[in-house]
Amino acid sequence: MARPNRPSLLTAALPTAAALVVLPLLAACASDAPQGPPPSRSPAWLARSSQLADEGDRRVLFAVGRADADADRATQRQLAEKQAKIEMAKGVRLLVERMVRQYMGAHSAYYEPMDPTAADEYTEDVCQEVADDMAERAKPWDDYHDPIGKEYFVRLKMDLADVLASYRDRMTRAYERELLRERVAADAEAFAVDLESQLETLEGLSAGQLDDLLAGR
Repeated sequence: MARPNRPSLLTAALPTAAALVVLPLLAACASDAPQGPPPSRSPAWLARSSQLADEGDRRVLFAVGRADADADRATQRQLAEKQAKIEMAKGVRLLVERMVRQYMGAHSAYYEPMDPTAADEYTEDVCQEVADDMAERAKPWDDYHDPIGKEYFVRLKMDLADVLASYRDRMTRAYERELLRERVAADAEAFAVDLESQLETLEGLSAGQLDDLLAGR
């Protein structure tokens, strides 16, 4: 009579042995599998809408704009750039206002014929003209698309030297307008010399010192 085929001890142990090998592999794979969406590695520059920074011997202005999620990436970028230009204009406007008031305070005798309202208009004109000029000339420097929130961010950059050049031009034009109205008390040469002196001082300031100027320190 034939004996029934029975698995040997080695054959019977194979499933168990295989399980001992496969289960740790499965466990390892499970531990390596992504647990939900990966964290967003957003750049540090998103933390500030505007910023002054030193780049070697140059000072630069940055401004950041944001746009909500949009299926049309081109439209989203346009909106982010538009917002960045608004932020750039705000930063430039505040800096230029400090410059104008600093100059007028240091040379108050030049502006004695102007009443407070006229002085405010003078400051407003210069600030607005420089801010508009710089916002249009700012260049895209970096961008970032948030993979989780789908928002789009654009960072614009501008050299402070460009801001100072525009400030010199707009201050001179404003002075010439007021000279025609006989609302300033310095001749063009004296005004130009003192304006250049202020600009030389501003050009020598670091980004941190300019931040102090913005803060009124």
